Amino acid sequence: MSSKALVADESVTVQKIAKIALAKYEIKVTQAFSLEEAQEALKNESFDIHIFSGKLPGVKKPSDINQRLNAQKKKKTIILLEKNDKETYNCFQQYNFPNLVKKPFTSKAFKDAIENTCAQPKKELIKKNTNKDQSQGFVGKKTKDLKTEEKLGKNTSLNQEDDTQNLLLLDSLVNNEMNSRLPQLVQKYCKEHLSQAIEAELNKKIFELTQKKQSILSEQNK
Repeated sequence: MSSKALVADESVTVQKIAKIALAKYEIKVTQAFSLEEAQEALKNESFDIHIFSGKLPGVKKPSDINQRLNAQKKKKTIILLEKNDKETYNCFQQYNFPNLVKKPFTSKAFKDAIENTCAQPKKELIKKNTNKDQSQGFVGKKTKDLKTEEKLGKNTSLNQEDDTQNLLLLDSLVNNEMNSRLPQLVQKYCKEHLSQAIEAELNKKIFELTQKKQSILSEQNK
């Protein structure tokens, strides 16, 4: 059975980046954009990893998240917090949440948090899947696929780091800094158009990675 993650964050940008990052670990993602949606998901499913925004709509104080996660679930939870919100950061520390990540985070910080939290890191998943394929006689094909993934990862890791950081900085600008600097109508216009630009850039990146992977597979199959 594949691992599952609940990503509860109000930002479409963070949701997309989380989905891309978790896909590397073969983790199926359920998205929630409010505390109500997250609560409903927790009722219906059990998750191997939880990612919560400290500013999730419906969350008035850290205890709103704390009450919904027992001690075992907290160990498998990443809380995403605004950089300068020290009070909220301290509250989550007091509630014994071990994985607190400040926005805007780098892709490395997010990757490290996932590896510290996830019940089945990538190496274990690969080992598990390889053993399964050996019993079915697909060892050669699986080894080839793994080499392709490794090659693809080497070619794109540096660019992904830069892109992730830039997108999160933009997202931070849209959701935080603009609120204090621009009139309401200008805020609305900028948020809509910047959000579209961010989503377009992420979709472009996903397309490029898919094309690159297909190209590598085609070369190996020749």
